[in-house]
Amino acid sequence: MRPVCLHEATGVYLHEASLPPHEAKACLHEKAGSNTFLFPFDCDGLPPRLPPLPFQSYCSDPDLVLQLKNLIVIFADTLQGYGYPVNRLFDLLFEIRDQYNETLLKKWALVFREIFELDNYSPIPVETEEEYKSVVSRFPFHDAEIEKQDFPKKLPMSQSVPQIYVQVKEFIYASLKFSESLHRR
Repeated sequence: MRPVCLHEATGVYLHEASLPPHEAKACLHEKAGSNTFLFPFDCDGLPPRLPPLPFQSYCSDPDLVLQLKNLIVIFADTLQGYGYPVNRLFDLLFEIRDQYNETLLKKWALVFREIFELDNYSPIPVETEEEYKSVVSRFPFHDAEIEKQDFPKKLPMSQSVPQIYVQVKEFIYASLKFSESLHRR
């Protein structure tokens, strides 16, 4: 018997969930013994600590990890709707969250390294009001003395400061993205 992929199992449950209750129950009883469906399914039968996920060693794409998380959440919600225990699937989500955080850290380490390597570490020269507003819109910098000066001005930071600020905000947003749709538990 070949292993059932998560996509296939989720699809079966989503299809079942879309049927009217009386038809879904009939389908459950009719197909319970076949290899097509996964009934009865018991998430508590999963081992206490799952073995390393196959993608952990080579997955460096946080978006791929998010897609896996979303599939597991849909699968868990569907199973829970059928009354099956899904605690182990949520434990798996904690492990995937750790993997997601690792991939984010690797990705942003490269981004920060590139920003630092390309920076010349000299003050930002600002020739016009528009340039000044452009810098201040990316990084919340306000200094009354510098604002009083005539143009051209030099801001007391290098180009990397606003760039790092923007990237830290994006990192935080990406970190929080994993928590989306986990409130259903």
